[in-house]
Amino acid sequence: ALLLVDLGHIQIINETFGHNWCDKLISEQSKKLRKLVGDADTLVRVGADEFALLVEDYDLVHDITQLANDIKNTLQKPVVIEGKRVALSPSIGVAFFPVDGLNADTLLSNAQAALSEAKSAGRDAFRFFDHKMTEEARNQLNLEQALRTAIADKGLSLHFQPKVQLIDQQIYGVEALIRWQHPELGSLSPAVFIPLAEESGLIIEIGAWVVEETCRALVRWRDAGLALPRVAINIAVQQLDNAAFPDWFESLLKHYNLGLDNFELEITETGLMENELCPSKVA
Repeated sequence: ALLLVDLGHIQIINETFGHNWCDKLISEQSKKLRKLVGDADTLVRVGADEFALLVEDYDLVHDITQLANDIKNTLQKPVVIEGKRVALSPSIGVAFFPVDGLNADTLLSNAQAALSEAKSAGRDAFRFFDHKMTEEARNQLNLEQALRTAIADKGLSLHFQPKVQLIDQQIYGVEALIRWQHPELGSLSPAVFIPLAEESGLIIEIGAWVVEETCRALVRWRDAGLALPRVAINIAVQQLDNAAFPDWFESLLKHYNLGLDNFELEITETGLMENELCPSKVA
């Protein structure tokens, strides 16, 4: 992925505060950029206030979306040098190899076209060369931010679907199902936001909330004199990758005075395939 970053309005700043002060500003912004890029990435200054960033190793387009947004947000922050304060309006254009170009010249040209579009949009923006990808990236990023807010503001809810034996109509267990009521989009299916949570790393926080919320529900049922069913809950592979997960889960059970037989832990198929694990369910 090739990202072209324009700091924004540097000519006006140069004419206002002078060339030397402007050089210091560009130097400060370049330091901020270096902190955001990985060791394997290539960052160069290609113009007065323009930088090129080549990212060779990433998993998902969403990773580049997040990086571009982080760069934009970081470079927008006010800078104070020698008592003078300015705030910039950065623009970012992104092109991908080999989709947007099979050689350096084509890739650079298309990244510049995306950068020009970002500037035309009023700056403080990033654009992909593929317009459709830009729209999808913007929607995904907005959805991720809304999901972060939902987690912080208790916007998620947990529902329990009974498992009934047909032979005697008795409930032998329940399955915990997470739901999200988006303030604008309404009820969203887990098929929409769980993959997003897995990509962004939010799945670990969501998974921990589901486990503890299930424990609270079991305690409420127990206090009401109800027989406790076995609850099936989804566990992300990312949670299992955490060496502290077993001890955390055990301490949670002790805190709520629950047993392992109250739970059935299920691992998502996508997580299993990505991590090349064999068992499809652990109990």
